[in-house]
Amino acid sequence: MPAIDLLDLVRQAENVMDYYVQHADGAEDLQCARGCYYCCHQFVAATAAEVFLLAGRLKTQGRHHWARGRIRGFHHRMGDVRDRKEWHAKQLPCPFLINHECSIYSQRPLACRGLFSFDRKRCEETAADTGARVKYWREPMDQVADLQVRLGFAIDRGYGPRAVPICLFTGLELVLGDVEGYAQKFEDGEDLFAAARERALIMVFDDEPDKLAQIRERIDANAAAQDQIQTGQ
Repeated sequence: MPAIDLLDLVRQAENVMDYYVQHADGAEDLQCARGCYYCCHQFVAATAAEVFLLAGRLKTQGRHHWARGRIRGFHHRMGDVRDRKEWHAKQLPCPFLINHECSIYSQRPLACRGLFSFDRKRCEETAADTGARVKYWREPMDQVADLQVRLGFAIDRGYGPRAVPICLFTGLELVLGDVEGYAQKFEDGEDLFAAARERALIMVFDDEPDKLAQIRERIDANAAAQDQIQTGQ
């Protein structure tokens, strides 16, 4: 697995996120409850460290083959979507959503831990693609963004362009095939998540082409610098 202190950072981030949601002002007005699943039809971005931590947990529980099979089925049904709008139009539930409940709830990624709503009816209407706008609780979403940036900085010190958030499902499908083997490759400097990173970039910045181009340029520059460091040039 990636350096243990990196995985510990993710665990600490999870604890910070959960504590924040439980104690922050406004929590008493949230409409989220067990069995409410309308937000579980969205694209999910995560850091590489989150992917490895979740994959390791699933492997420890003996659920890695089951999880990979569900993700493969999800990707087959999803097809070759080109942007977030097409992803939403498919209206496919998260592969870990079973009988309207999250089957990995205690291990869910930061993006899921920080998504809360004050209006369940709006969530239902949005899931039905009626054009309604959900009033999400902005503060925990900002907290997640901050935590992911901090994780990104930590990863960037050793992993260069691989610090950019990736598509959770694309990354997991790969890593679950050989958790320890891919973790070692990641430690050795191999860029495992190019496809997962590209999908995340398209989904997040599909309506900001200039920003997307800038991020790609930065990734290429960081990758070149990292290659020089590894080769000693």
